[in-house]
Amino acid sequence: YLALRRSGAVDAFLVVCGNHFAFTQDRPTPQPLDPAMLAFPGLQPLVDALVARGHRDTAEAYLQLEGMHGLVRSPDGSAKPWTIDAALHPWLEGTQLLRPGDVKIQPGASAVQWRGAEWLVVESSLDAEGLSQLFSERARL
Repeated sequence: YLALRRSGAVDAFLVVCGNHFAFTQDRPTPQPLDPAMLAFPGLQPLVDALVARGHRDTAEAYLQLEGMHGLVRSPDGSAKPWTIDAALHPWLEGTQLLRPGDVKIQPGASAVQWRGAEWLVVESSLDAEGLSQLFSERARL
């Protein structure tokens, strides 16, 4: 298993458990704090109101939350590695979250470089060699 976290302006996690992965990334614009839901009863009415007022860019930013699941390797080899099989954005289904070689393991295996950022290893059962193997073309799970 492996849990990576990218912190910064937009928080994100990549979790791998066996052959399954889950990826989530927060929206770049935090939803307004309204715990009693007095202004808007949820995200959809907020987005609808923003679009009606001509604030489409802000509305789109609220909808940029990412979440997806997939398999590191398909059991029968029919799909490419790291293929997404379920996502909040359905057009991502069938695409690859990452490609072998995209992730660079840092010395000591306490962090990796991916998507132009440092991702901290929060929890892992893998050593540096195991991490390299996971993100290689021939991962053994």
